[in-house]
Amino acid sequence: MTTDEALSTLRAMIQSELPFDRDIVGQIDELLRALPDAHASPELVQGLLDVQQLLNLQSSFRQSVPAGLKAVRWARQLGDRSMLARALTYRGGSAGDNYEVSIGLEAMVEALRIGFEDGDAYRITVCYMHISLLMRRLGRHRAAFACFAAAHESSNKLSAQHASLRAIGINLSADLYLSQRNWRAALDAARSAQQIFNSRSSIQSSVDVNRAHYASAISHEVSALIHLNDFDGASSAIEQLAFVAKQYPSERTETYLRFSLAMYKGLLGPVAEAADALRNFRHCFLVRDEALLYLIDIYERAGETEKALDTTRELLEGLRLARREVTEADFAQINISASDDDDGVIRELVSRTATFEHDVHRVGDEFNAKLAYIFELGVNAELREEGDAFVGEHIYRVGRLCAALASDAECGKEMCWLAEVAGRAHDVGKTSLPPHVILKMDPLSEGEKDIVRTHAEDGAALVAQLAEPRLVQVVAALRHHHERWDGAGYPSRLKGEEIPLLARIVAICESFDAMTHSRPFRSARSVASGLQEIERCAGSQFEPRLAGLLVNLVRRLQRQHIELDEYLGEPGRRTRWAKSHPELMRLLEERRTTL
Repeated sequence: MTTDEALSTLRAMIQSELPFDRDIVGQIDELLRALPDAHASPELVQGLLDVQQLLNLQSSFRQSVPAGLKAVRWARQLGDRSMLARALTYRGGSAGDNYEVSIGLEAMVEALRIGFEDGDAYRITVCYMHISLLMRRLGRHRAAFACFAAAHESSNKLSAQHASLRAIGINLSADLYLSQRNWRAALDAARSAQQIFNSRSSIQSSVDVNRAHYASAISHEVSALIHLNDFDGASSAIEQLAFVAKQYPSERTETYLRFSLAMYKGLLGPVAEAADALRNFRHCFLVRDEALLYLIDIYERAGETEKALDTTRELLEGLRLARREVTEADFAQINISASDDDDGVIRELVSRTATFEHDVHRVGDEFNAKLAYIFELGVNAELREEGDAFVGEHIYRVGRLCAALASDAECGKEMCWLAEVAGRAHDVGKTSLPPHVILKMDPLSEGEKDIVRTHAEDGAALVAQLAEPRLVQVVAALRHHHERWDGAGYPSRLKGEEIPLLARIVAICESFDAMTHSRPFRSARSVASGLQEIERCAGSQFEPRLAGLLVNLVRRLQRQHIELDEYLGEPGRRTRWAKSHPELMRLLEERRTTL
């Protein structure tokens, strides 16, 4: 491809005469940047700026940096002030989108200075808009609105052909209003921007950069409508945005559509699903801050205070990190005060952080109290079942083994913790069984077996009554830990992967511990015999993969610890039950002797 062909291809893509092709743009980028400085010309500088613009439209901000840097260098070399101001503006805009605020501000200040010196109202307007966005990145909302006002004043000097620029500026104000939670003003600004885009000329004949801003305005409308509880209006706006994204596909329009859908899902869909969708935008420069703020609101509404706290801290730390890169001297260059009066965003986030921290500690205390209650029920169930043989370690051995097996099954930290909780709580339902059944030494009748089988659902109901969203999977594990891999278990006769993973883990760990420890009605198997039984039942009673993992896990633990029970039961020996039980048994024995 010749240089002339490359430049022609770029202009065709900019004007939407050719579809964007990342590979071709990448080849042209390499071609232009490989040219020596002696070849510099206004046409080649414009070509580099076209590369940068096309990549930015696809949210490839980092990839666009080399072209932007060379465009600035060549414009300086040529001594073309207008071209230099344009190159600096592109460079500053890319840096701002990439959250490199200090670099973006430096480039914009120089471009703004050239605009003032040359009396270029267009350049002044564009620079103030970009600087306003940079102030938004810093959480300096007063400064951002001051820059927007300066941009608006300068734009009044422009001819009607620059109406789209005024629309972009108004859309920027919609973003600022959203960050201040002024939903009505944001909605009015977003709709006003769309009207200007549509009245100037149909969006079909516009260039891609304007279509991206048009899509942004619709996304801002969606956000405002959602916060104003106008869900039908939000749904209609999303349909409009979907049409724009389909007709004029680019990474930016697709991003705005996916983000709007994620916000909408936050209202109608499950919290976990909505949160996962929004977390995908944490590193998306276009909507990062808005996504984090919305994510905080979702977590707060769902009562997931700890996650709300973590997300608030993340947003706060990002703002503070960006501010450390910008000095008061930088603000002075654009006649903007960096006073503490413009710290409203920081103060609000600090206040919300303090509130969440207080709630986390309070909720944490309540949650821990509920867990302690469930574990005490588990110990009580064990005591009732084992009678004089009670030592209080069964549920703790099962819990620790469940957590270790979950880890070997490559479960995450939270899932491993839930596995331990489910293991400790697996038989709490037995507290409701009648004494004549649970203490019976002879084989149970079929009717009595049916009574025992109710403990799975009774235990699930007990934990469900705690109304703790974090324990939802534990409830399912307790209900289904007597299901079998082949579908012959109870209570629901689930089969294979229909059985929740936690239930499968509890089932195999509880069975292994039960068969390797004596009960009043039977003697214990050896560990080796227990493992043979696990292998024999793989594929019928137990999931084959978990069976293999458990066998390997137990053998590894035997190599690492002299006594397997000593290791697995250690958490139980630290409880007040374990400490008080020997003395209680001694007193009971003395009482029997006396009688």
